[in-house]
Amino acid sequence: SSSSSSSSSSSWLFVNQSTKAVPSKLKVFPSLKAAKIDMVEPSTGPTTFVSNVSPTFCADKATLQRLLSPSASGGGGKDMKDVDDPEEARLQINAMVLRKHFYQLTQLFLMPFDQYFEFETEGNLHLGPEWNPYFALPYLPPFKEQAFLKGVRKHVDHFPMKGLLKMQRRARIVQLYRRFLKSPNFIPWFNNQRDIGKVRLRQHMRSRLVGLRGELFLRLVCHVSIRSTKMIRTRAQRFLDTVVARPTLDVELKEAIEDHLRTLDSLLPPPKKAPHPPKNQS
Repeated sequence: SSSSSSSSSSSWLFVNQSTKAVPSKLKVFPSLKAAKIDMVEPSTGPTTFVSNVSPTFCADKATLQRLLSPSASGGGGKDMKDVDDPEEARLQINAMVLRKHFYQLTQLFLMPFDQYFEFETEGNLHLGPEWNPYFALPYLPPFKEQAFLKGVRKHVDHFPMKGLLKMQRRARIVQLYRRFLKSPNFIPWFNNQRDIGKVRLRQHMRSRLVGLRGELFLRLVCHVSIRSTKMIRTRAQRFLDTVVARPTLDVELKEAIEDHLRTLDSLLPPPKKAPHPPKNQS
């Protein structure tokens, strides 16, 4: 007999269930007519996948070799002889192998997006001990589709792409990512990852601000110009106003920023007093 499962409005999978064996060959056709599939009579031929989208990645032979065939469970193999239900155990093992493989493939596919979820500063200054969070603000890089697709083309060798020529593999990987960018799943997933990145950014900022107390902060700002010191003080005051306006006051962070303001005020010249108007001599 044959069974079919629809993964989309334009894709069907027909599997010959008579042997229940992992197919050695998988034939892909662009249409039912080209595949010569009979929708009424049961299919007795090889496994056939009908899709209007051609496969992009090569099958992983190592993963296929780890899948257990029915003979491993029904033939009294030594790996299955002590199992109550060998067939169920085989299915569970194969499912675990496939889940691990597709999880790793998904992680590989999503890896190029990581650069848009990690905060950075110019020259990655936030990674060093000399990072001044007021002077070099961290940020999440903006996403630009064309620049992203150009970067993916340069890393095509990291993917198990089909195609003999590198130009073919580049075209296929760009087409695959372009379809993902236009899919309804991309924007919700991307925005959620950006929100997580923003939370990590705020946590990193807080940790750095709280850790800069006394002489540690003084060493960061004592060598900068008066103009830069004024700019840093303006940003510090803005940070303090934001912290105070929150529903729940972060006392430790508030005290740290107030300490920074006092240090900055000690480095700035005192404000000029307004001249008194001349006294009337008459």
